[in-house]
Amino acid sequence: MDAFQKMIQLELLKQQHMLEEQQQILNTSPEGFLFPRQRKDSISYYHQHKARMGRGWQTVQTNITSDYEMQKLLLDKRLAEKTIRSLQNNIPLLEKMQKQYLSVSLSDLIKGIPANYHDLLREKEQQELKAWQNASYKRCPYYPERLTHRTAFGDYVRSKGEAIIANALYGYGIPNHYEEELFFPDYSRPIYPDFKIRLPHEKYLYWEHWGLLNKEKYRRDNVEKLAAYQANGLIIGHNLIITQDDADGNCQSQVIYDIIEKMILPHFEGMILPRRSI
Repeated sequence: MDAFQKMIQLELLKQQHMLEEQQQILNTSPEGFLFPRQRKDSISYYHQHKARMGRGWQTVQTNITSDYEMQKLLLDKRLAEKTIRSLQNNIPLLEKMQKQYLSVSLSDLIKGIPANYHDLLREKEQQELKAWQNASYKRCPYYPERLTHRTAFGDYVRSKGEAIIANALYGYGIPNHYEEELFFPDYSRPIYPDFKIRLPHEKYLYWEHWGLLNKEKYRRDNVEKLAAYQANGLIIGHNLIITQDDADGNCQSQVIYDIIEKMILPHFEGMILPRRSI
């Protein structure tokens, strides 16, 4: 399922739920409708409805200019009626689109390719992952003097926790970039995730490691970054990983290894990663 299919599915669920809510409003609304009448300097509001007169029914207008609660109920009813008409038009269209739309996600396209192509596709993917790993990229330019922790492969990062993560990713052979510049269209400045991880089929996973949570500015900056991630489709546990140091500033290696084995390695099933000794 590609991003557009997910959007259709979510929108369909949203509008189906909205239809239920609006139908409930309509079912509990008063009979009749709101009738505004323009006066010289003001507007009077009437509740127009049917009332039984003797053996028949007659249209009645009750002045509700001072009855704000009834005005609101009748206005909500009018809006619910219009909303329901729009939803009843939209839902069948979304259902049809959901049924007929063909995914352009690479992982979905590969499923429709004969099995005897799969070895070649895996080789192509592995070459692309390797090329991405070795490609140059724009790194965070701020505070280079804080890059004080040397990794097993000679790079420098900002904390012991980041060094553990960098070494683990390197050891497992998982392609990643450290503090690569990332732009969001609705965010005023670039963001630099601790680790950007390339997955097969041109997908990405981001990993943030937090330390110094006892410092107010550091906490505030990371909350702001987290809000930007959420607004742009990066969700913790899905395509965003967040770890942190404990109160003593330590990070457990086994926790990092468990995360990699459970959340990252399954994406590379069937592929050969360049495992390395550290």
